[in-house]
Amino acid sequence: MPPRTVVLRDDPSPDDNDWTFDKVTLPRAYTNQNGIYYGLHLSFTPEKITLSLDQFSSNRVLQTDDQTLFIAASFAGLRFKDVSSKVNIEYIKRFLKAGLVLNGKNYWFYGHSNSQLRSRSCFLRQSATEEDMHARIMSLGDFGSIKSAAKLAKRIGLLFSSATLDWTLEPTYTRDIPDIEVDDTLFSDGCGLISQYLAQLVARQKQIIFRQRRYTPTVFQIRYKGYKGVLMLHPELDKKKDGHVHFRKSMKKFKGVSNNTFSVVEYSVPYVYSRLNNDIVTLLSALGISTETLLRKLRSYLTWLSSARNNLDNALDFLSSVGEHDLAERVLLEGLEDHKVQGEVTKALKKEFASFKKIENDKDKLRLLVQNSRFLFGVCDPFQILEEGEVFVRVTMPRSGPQTIHSCPVLVVRNPCMHPGDCLKLRAVDKPELRHLVDCVVFASKGKHAAPSLSSGGDLDGDKFTVIWDKELVPPKIAEHFLYPNVPEKKKGQITRQDLAAHFAAYNSISMGRAANLHARWVRCRPEGAMSSECQQLNALYSKCVDGALIRIPEHLRTPPEPTEPFIVDVMRDEAKVFAQEWMSNEENVKLIVNADSDIQTIKALLTSDRISMTEFQVLQTAARIAQRSLINLRPFFPLMNFSALAATEKRIISDMFGMNYEENIVLWNSLMRSDLLDQSAFQRDLREPPLRLHRLYTTANQGLSGFFEYLKRSLEYYKRRLIIIKTDDRFSAGIFIRGEIRWDEEYPVNEDIAVFAVTPTASQSMSLYKSTVNGYRLHCSDGLFQLYNKQIRDTWIFINRPPNESRFELQTSIALQKISSQTQKHMGRIRQTPIIGVEIHVVSNQDRIAHQIFDLRLDRVPTEEKLRSIAKAQPYVRNTLSSVNWEKEPEGYKEFFQFSQPRAEELLKKKTLDELDDLLDFSLTHHEENRAFWIFRAMYSHQHTSSTMIAGWLLRYPDLVYNLLHSILIEDVRQIPPPLCDIRQPILDAVILTANDAPAACTFAVQKLRIDINLLTFDQYADLLWTAATVVRAHDLVQDVLVQLDEQRSALNTEDSLKYAHRQALQIAFERAEEAYEECPCDAQGRPTKQRTPPARVRIHSKKGRELPEVDATDKPQAQDVQPAEIHEPRSLKHPIVVADIRVDKPFTPRLHSHIRLAPASRPEKQPLSWKREILDGIITVSFRDHVEITLFHHPPPEYESMEWSLYDCGSTATAKAKLEAVKRLNSEAYEACAFHKPITGAPVDSLLPEGPASSLTTTQWEGFNPSQSDAINKSCGTSLSLIWGPPGTGKTTVIVKILELILKQLDEGEQILMAASTHNAVDNVLERFSHQNSVQKWVPDTSLIRAATDHSRVAETVRKYTVDALLGGSPNDDPKLIRQAEKRIKEAKIIFSTCAGSGLGTLRKVNFSTVIIDEASQITEAETLIPIVKGCRRATMVGDQ
Repeated sequence: MPPRTVVLRDDPSPDDNDWTFDKVTLPRAYTNQNGIYYGLHLSFTPEKITLSLDQFSSNRVLQTDDQTLFIAASFAGLRFKDVSSKVNIEYIKRFLKAGLVLNGKNYWFYGHSNSQLRSRSCFLRQSATEEDMHARIMSLGDFGSIKSAAKLAKRIGLLFSSATLDWTLEPTYTRDIPDIEVDDTLFSDGCGLISQYLAQLVARQKQIIFRQRRYTPTVFQIRYKGYKGVLMLHPELDKKKDGHVHFRKSMKKFKGVSNNTFSVVEYSVPYVYSRLNNDIVTLLSALGISTETLLRKLRSYLTWLSSARNNLDNALDFLSSVGEHDLAERVLLEGLEDHKVQGEVTKALKKEFASFKKIENDKDKLRLLVQNSRFLFGVCDPFQILEEGEVFVRVTMPRSGPQTIHSCPVLVVRNPCMHPGDCLKLRAVDKPELRHLVDCVVFASKGKHAAPSLSSGGDLDGDKFTVIWDKELVPPKIAEHFLYPNVPEKKKGQITRQDLAAHFAAYNSISMGRAANLHARWVRCRPEGAMSSECQQLNALYSKCVDGALIRIPEHLRTPPEPTEPFIVDVMRDEAKVFAQEWMSNEENVKLIVNADSDIQTIKALLTSDRISMTEFQVLQTAARIAQRSLINLRPFFPLMNFSALAATEKRIISDMFGMNYEENIVLWNSLMRSDLLDQSAFQRDLREPPLRLHRLYTTANQGLSGFFEYLKRSLEYYKRRLIIIKTDDRFSAGIFIRGEIRWDEEYPVNEDIAVFAVTPTASQSMSLYKSTVNGYRLHCSDGLFQLYNKQIRDTWIFINRPPNESRFELQTSIALQKISSQTQKHMGRIRQTPIIGVEIHVVSNQDRIAHQIFDLRLDRVPTEEKLRSIAKAQPYVRNTLSSVNWEKEPEGYKEFFQFSQPRAEELLKKKTLDELDDLLDFSLTHHEENRAFWIFRAMYSHQHTSSTMIAGWLLRYPDLVYNLLHSILIEDVRQIPPPLCDIRQPILDAVILTANDAPAACTFAVQKLRIDINLLTFDQYADLLWTAATVVRAHDLVQDVLVQLDEQRSALNTEDSLKYAHRQALQIAFERAEEAYEECPCDAQGRPTKQRTPPARVRIHSKKGRELPEVDATDKPQAQDVQPAEIHEPRSLKHPIVVADIRVDKPFTPRLHSHIRLAPASRPEKQPLSWKREILDGIITVSFRDHVEITLFHHPPPEYESMEWSLYDCGSTATAKAKLEAVKRLNSEAYEACAFHKPITGAPVDSLLPEGPASSLTTTQWEGFNPSQSDAINKSCGTSLSLIWGPPGTGKTTVIVKILELILKQLDEGEQILMAASTHNAVDNVLERFSHQNSVQKWVPDTSLIRAATDHSRVAETVRKYTVDALLGGSPNDDPKLIRQAEKRIKEAKIIFSTCAGSGLGTLRKVNFSTVIIDEASQITEAETLIPIVKGCRRATMVGDQ
C-alpha cells in the first residue's frame, strides 16, 4: 500500500539549489465519494521536505485541467533558524526557478489564489517546459495589458480561488454596464445585477435550502471569466428582459476567453449575527462607549451562555443565534431531557467557549455575539434613492420574517478595523424599491465618498460588514474618516513567469503584523486610545502592507511606553477567559442533565423566544405538533402568540387548525385586542362591534416615540384607512380615524373623512366619545408636524409636533377638547403642549389582508454628541518664565541680575567675561527676558575682547538685537559698518531682513541707512540676500518694497552690462519666488498665514542633534542634502539651524525636497503675556523621508519649540528658482568658463561675430528627406556656436532636432556630452522617443548611452522609462543611497542626456557639464530657466521653438 507521507529530504539547507528526487514511492491521489479530490501536497520546513496527500479546493483551473498533474506546495513553515527573512525568500525563489523534478517529471510554478498567497502556498504543474505552462495559463485570459507583477498575480489568482462549477452561463445572457460614479467617486465597485429568474435557477442548482425550504439568496459572490464581485438581485432585469446578468465595469479584472463557468463562491444567508471582537471593542471604547456598558454586555452574554444547557428558553435562543437551527428544532421536539440532544447542546456550548482562543497562536480573543446585529454582504443602491449617510437594511427576523431596520442609527464596520473612523454611524431608512434585498446592507450611491471605502478601505466585491442597531453599542461620537489611498503599483514591461514567482516568494505579512502589534500596544498607553496620533499613523501603515508590501515603521512609533492601567479589551478578555475555564471545569456543566421539562414548558419557551430562526407561522405549527403529542390545550397560550405577524392566508389556516370560535377570531384579526394604550373596557363597549380587521403598524412600546412621523408617513402613503391612538397619561387617550387618500406635506382637504374619539377611564363615568370632522377640515402632515384644523390654522383641533431640542420630551400635543365635548374639557382641563407617553398606528390592508407588522426594529435615536477629529486640537504649551527657575541650580548672581534696575545691572555686566555674557544672554532669551537681553548684548559688543563671530551668531538667533547694534555703531556721520564688525556685514544685513515681518518700518529704514554696505557685498552675497528676503518676508506688499529697496541701493554698481544683466535676472527670480510663495501660502499684512485651500499639516519638531537616522529599506525615499547647516544648539555659528519634523504617515503631505515651508504655532501659550507674538519660522526642506523631513530654518525657533505643536504650511518648491539663481551667479562669476557665448547673453560688447563651431563641411548639404529650410537649419546648427531655429507647429522641428543630434554625435570629442533639454517632460519624451526609434535602426549609439534624467520618475512617459536611471539600475537612487554612485557613473558614461531645463540643475545633473546643449520649446520658458542648461560649460547651443 502506498505511504500516506514521504520524506523527500531531511534537514534542507538554505543553500540548496537542486530539488531532484528519483525512485520515490508516491502517495496515491484519489477522489472520495463526495467528489473531493485529494492530491499531492509538498511541504517545506527547516527540518524536512515532505510529500503527502491533502484536499484540493475546486477552482476554475483545476476544473478545466487534469488534477493529477498538479502538486500543491506550502512554504508556511519554512523559517530557517538564525538567518534573516531574505534567506527564506531567496530559497523559495531558487526553488520556483529551478522547479521540482519528481521521478523524472518536471513540475513548475503555476500560480496561486490570493488566499494561498497569504498562507504561503501555490500550485506546481507538470510540464515539459516552463514556456508551455506559461502559454497554458495565459490562454485562460487576456493579461497582456497588465504591467505589474503584483496585479497580474492577483488577476490570475482569481482563476485559482475556490469556486464550484455551478452553471455554464453563455455570454449572450450577460451585459456589461457602466459603474455608478459621481464626481470621480465609484459607488458600485464590484457590485453587479442578477435577475430573479437566474437567481432561482442557481439556487436550485446549488441546492440552497434553509430550514427544509428552498431559499433564494439576494446576493451571490461570483467568479465568471475575468469578472469578480457580487451580483445583487434586481427584478427589473426580468421585466426588461435584457440579459440575466449585468456586470459592472469595475468587476472586469481581465478579459476572459473560452471558459463560461459561472461559479458561486458564497451567498447571503439569514440569521448570521455579528460579534464584537478585539478591534471593534477597541474602536467603540475610543468613540465613547463606556467600560461599564461593554462589561455589562459581556457579562450578560456569558450568563446567557452558561444557562443555555439547562434553560430551554436560552437553549433555543443560543442555538438559533449560532446557526444550529436543526438542533434547536430537535430541542423543541425532543426536549432537553433527551441525552443525545443534551450532548449536542453541550458540544455547541464547548465550541462557543473554545472560540475565545485563536487556534493559530493560542491567544485569547473576544468574540461577543450581539443579538441586534447581522454580518452582511454590502451592495450598492442601484436606483440612487438613498442619500449620503443612509443605508437600507432588511433582514430575516425570528418569527417575523423579512423586516426593515428603520428610522434609527446603525453602526457599520468592516474587519479588520484599526481607525475609529472605520466605524460608520449611518441612518437606516426604508425604501420600498429596495425591499427585495434581504439579508444584506445597501449603501448609498451618491455623496462625496462611498461609505464602504471609509470603513477599512472596503468595497462591494464580496466584503462583509458588521451591522449593529443595539442602541447601547451605537457610539455617541463619530470620528473623522481615514481616506484609504490606493497602493501604487510598480510597473515594468512584459511580465514573465519568473516575475510572478519572485512576487510570490517575496510576499510576507511581517510588516503587517508589526504594525498591528504596535497599534495594540500604543492603544493601551494613550488615553485617547485608537484616536491617538500614533495609532492613526500605524493604521495608515497597516493599510499599505495588506497586500504584502514592505513598510518602514518610523522610529518614533517603535517604542510605546508601558500602559499605566488595564485596557478594556484585556479586562473583557480576561473575564471571559476565567468564566470559560470555570464553566469547562465544572462537572455540572459537562455531565448530562436529566430534567423533566414538560411539553408545556417547551411550548412556553418556544412562544416567548424572540430569537429562534422561524417565522411566526412555523412557530405556531411547531407548537401545535408538540401540543398534539401531549394533548395540550393551546388556548391559554394565545396571549403569547403574535398574530399580527401572520399573513391573511396563514391566519385562516391557524383559525382552522386551532378551531377558533367567534371571540378568538376577534383576537386573531383585530390588533386592538393587544393595544398597550386603550382601556379594554372602552374597547369592549365602543370598538368591538362590529369587529375591526386591523393590523398594528407602529407602537411606541416597540419602536419608540422618535419614529412616529416616519410610520405616519408610511401609513398615509400605503394604506387607505388608519387608526392613530395617542396617550398623554392614565386619564386620557384619543383615537383618530383617517380614511381616504392623504398627501404628505400638503394642506389636504379631509372634510368628513376623520373621526376622533376620546377615552377618559378615570372620569366618574368612563367616557369614550366620537366626534367627526365636517366639510372644510384640512389635515397637514409633514416631518415633525401633524395638524388637523377647520378651514384656518387658528381653528386647530389636534396638533402634534416634536418639541425644541432643549425639551426632555420627544413628542407633544395640543388638543381643543371642547370640539370633542364639554364634559371631556371639564374633566381634563387643558391639553396644551402636553407630553405624549404613547402612540399606536393601526392600519387596514387595501387588499383585505393584514400586512406584516414591523417587529422590534425601532429603537431610540442615539444622538451624535461629538465628532472626533483625526487631529485633535493643539493644547496650549508652557512658556519659559523666571518664575519656574530653580535659582539654586543657576550660577551665582543670576537671580540678583534679574532683580536689579538697569543701572545696577549694567554695572554688573561690565565685570563679566565674554563667556559669562554669552551664557547669561542665552539664559535671558531662553526665559523671554528680551529687555535685559538688549543690555547684555550691548555689554557683549562693547567688550574689549568682543568676537565678531559671537555677535553674528546672536544676531541670527535673535535678529531684533541688530537694531541695538546699529543704534550704537551708526552714529553721527558714520555711514557704514566699521571694523571689525564689517567682517560680519552679511549676517548683519540678514538680521535686518529677518526682522521685516515684525518691524517693517525699521527694516526698510535700516536698508536705506546701510546703502554703502549693501554695495560692498559681492554679487553672490547680494543674490543670497535677495533670496533670503524673497523667502522670509511674508506680506505681499512688504516683500516687494524690501526687494525694490535692495535693488535701489545697488544701483550705483549697475554700470557694467554683464553685472546689470545679473542684477536684473536675480531681482526677477526673487520677485517670482516671492509671488509663488504668496500664492501657495497667502499671508496678511502682519505676515501671518491666512486660511489656506488645503489645511496645513500638524507636526512636532525637534533638534537633529543626537538623532541617528534609521537604516533605509526599499520603501523609504531619502533625498540628498545640498547643505550641511549647523545644529540648533550652536548659537555662535553663522550657519542656519536644522530641525527635524516628524510627519504623520496617515496624512497627505505635499511638501517635498527643496520645498519652502512655514511653521506657525498651532496653539497659544498658557497664561499668554501681552508681549507674546506668534513666531513664524521659514525654512527649506533639505532632507526628505516618508516619515520625517529635515528643515533648514532661516529663523531660530523659540526655546520651547520641542514641546509645541506646529502647523506646517507649504509655500511651493524652490528647486527651479534656486537653480535659476545659481545659474545667474555662475554666469556672472565664471563668464566664458560657464558659457562660450556669455557676452551676447548678458549684453556685453562683442568684438567680432560669433566664433565658428567645430570645423565642418556640412554647410551646404541638402539632406535627404528634408526641405531646403530644414537642411539649412541643420547645417548652421552644426557649424556655429549658437543657433536659433524657429518654425510654426507642424514644420518638422522635432525631426530636425533628431538629425542635429545624429550629426553632433559624430563630432563629439572624447568625454564630451550632449544635453537635450526642453521646457516640459512631454517635449523631452517626444524627442527621446523619436530619436530612440531611429537609433534602434541606425545604431548610432548603444541604448545605454541614452539617459532620461528626471527627479520624479512617474512624470516620464511609459514608452521611454526604460532609459531612466531607475530602470537601468533596477532601482531608484532616491530609494537606495547605495545606487547614487552607480547613477553618477551612468550619467558620466552617457553620450546624450535628456532632461527638462529645470531638471538639468537638480539631482545627479547638478554638477555635470555639457559641451553641447539643445533646447526644444525654448519660446515657452523664461530667460532665467534657459540659463540653467546653458551655463553648464556649454560651447555650442541650439534653441528651437515657435512663436
